[in-house]
Formats: sequence, structure tokens, C-alpha cells
Amino acid sequence: MNRIRIAVAIFAAASLGLGSAEAQKTGSPKGQKAPAWQRPTQPTPDETAKAVSAFKMRVDQYLELQKREREKVTPLPDKATPAQVQAHEKEMRARLLAVRAQAKQGELFARDVEPVFRWYVAGELKGPGAKPDLKTVVEGNPRKESEPAAKPVVVKVNGTYEDAPQTTMPPDLLRKLPVLPEELAYRFVGRHLTVRDNVSGLVVDFILDATPPLPPSSH
Repeated sequence: MNRIRIAVAIFAAASLGLGSAEAQKTGSPKGQKAPAWQRPTQPTPDETAKAVSAFKMRVDQYLELQKREREKVTPLPDKATPAQVQAHEKEMRARLLAVRAQAKQGELFARDVEPVFRWYVAGELKGPGAKPDLKTVVEGNPRKESEPAAKPVVVKVNGTYEDAPQTTMPPDLLRKLPVLPEELAYRFVGRHLTVRDNVSGLVVDFILDATPPLPPSSH
């Protein structure tokens, strides 16, 4: 009887050891989180409603600030020349940089808002049916991975990307995201989702690594 018990104990220990070895091969290191784009969890309807409401409130606050600064700048004529548009943008940029010098990431995409946006993006850009939308994100996108020769773009609040192409947002994704006023726009820079000020060219806020790794461009 004792021999049977010893044999069972040895078999169980061996099985546990094998399980641990397999876990080490296939699992993530203990305490290491999966990439942010891999772990969005579906928010509840209540969480979504609160997040969208909070986001819109912060957008409205930013627009009030933008409007106050815009009133201090020489208005553009109805048929402004490219030079006049550039001068207006430059002046707006200088004013907003001055009043938002201490702005940080998360002023629009706050901690209660960001998970909902990650869920929206993951819903459109993950899985086998996402290839058309991923292709749209890649087109004209200044990226860092898969294109070592590309000029790196550092995403930051109050950053400007005058020398970087503007991406086209996938229409399916835009239909899910909260609608922005014409003064602002969603743009992808690399894998990061940004909100860009169309009047000044500044990045208002961003979410890092919102998309899965992007495929190489076709050209």
C-alpha cells in the first residue's frame, strides 16, 4: 500500500513539473503584462456612456480655450492665401503653446476614457477581418516599426508633425468614435491614436500603442 502511495506521489510530482515546464514555454513571464493593444476589456454600457460624456466635456473645455486664443489672432479673410493660412496657424500655435505649456497626456484621454477608446480601436483593427482598415492606417502613416529607414516621430502633447503625412482614419472606426468638431481630428501616428488641433497643427492628446503591430506599406 505504501508503495502504491509513493508511486502516485512521484507521478503527481512529475506531472506538476511537466506542467510548469509547459507554462514556461507558452505563458508570459510572471508579473509581465501583455501589450496594451492585446488586453482591452469590453466596457459596460454605463462605463462607456460615462467615458464618452467625460471625453466630450474635455473636448468642449479645450474648444473654449482655443476660441479665446483665436479671438486674439488676426482673423483669416474669406479667400485666404496659403501664406495667410500658414501665418494664422503659426500664431495660433504660439498662443496655444504658451497657455498649454504644462499640458500632459491624459487631458482628453483620461484614465476613465482611454480603455473605451482602446476597445473601439481593437474592435476594428484586430482579427482576420481587420486587414482593409489596417491598410488604411498604414497609408501615409509616419511609423517606426517595420520601416527602419523612416524618419522617427516622437508623439507628445503639443507636438507638431509638419513634415509627416497625415493618415486617413478607417471609416468604420470613425463611426464608432465620439464625433469631433471640425477644429479637431483623430489621426494615427505610428500605432498611436492622437487628437490633432486643425487650427494650430498641435497634438492635443494621444493614446500610446493603440493598434496592433502595423504591416509594412506596399510602397
